[in-house]
Amino acid sequence: MPLILACATERELDAALGGKAHLPERPGELSELPDEWPWNVLPMAALITGVGPSAAAFSLGRAIGEMEPESVFGVLNMGLGGTFRPEELPLGSLAVATAECFPEFGLHGVGGLAPEGLGFGQGRCGEEEIFQRLPLDPQRAAGDIGLFLQPHWPRAAFATVAGVSGCPERAELVRRRTGASVESMEGFALALGCAGLGIPFLEVRAVSNTVGSREDWDLEPAFDALHTALVSLLS
Repeated sequence: MPLILACATERELDAALGGKAHLPERPGELSELPDEWPWNVLPMAALITGVGPSAAAFSLGRAIGEMEPESVFGVLNMGLGGTFRPEELPLGSLAVATAECFPEFGLHGVGGLAPEGLGFGQGRCGEEEIFQRLPLDPQRAAGDIGLFLQPHWPRAAFATVAGVSGCPERAELVRRRTGASVESMEGFALALGCAGLGIPFLEVRAVSNTVGSREDWDLEPAFDALHTALVSLLS
């Protein structure tokens, strides 16, 4: 019964694992962590999802489909993300998702985007139909999985996009639609899949850039923070 550690890219997964574990050969394939991995306190399997919500949904679905959903006791999504609020979430810091938002679903009209305009949602979380926003309970998920969630890590709403916001105007549009503090490209898809299967889901990201800026990036401290975070979660 593994915990799935899901990262979009090989670089993010390798950074989280500290370069001390065999990685999956391709997206959608699971690789169990060896017993000699220094922090192997839970049965874990590593997954590279690929970049973007479509790739993430396919990869997680494929991985779980090759097992039994009830054999997966949790999904931990880790990776890099952009900050909408650099004064509160600076580069290199960590953030924990309290909600996942997908700002591109709904009906586009002259008045803008109506998330409920199609009359149906993207899935369900219990009795709630999910249109654009999926609430998350990171403390409960961490407890159900058996992870230690640092109380001082900031909690925030995340936004999942298919295309990174590369200018201030797009960044402001996504921020206004979602109220998010962090932008990434996979979280909503993974969270929605887990909600549908009743699998605990936890998302922790390291801030690598300021959303809307092409200059304000710093990857290495964010990669280092991923490993620190995983070791802490498993402590």
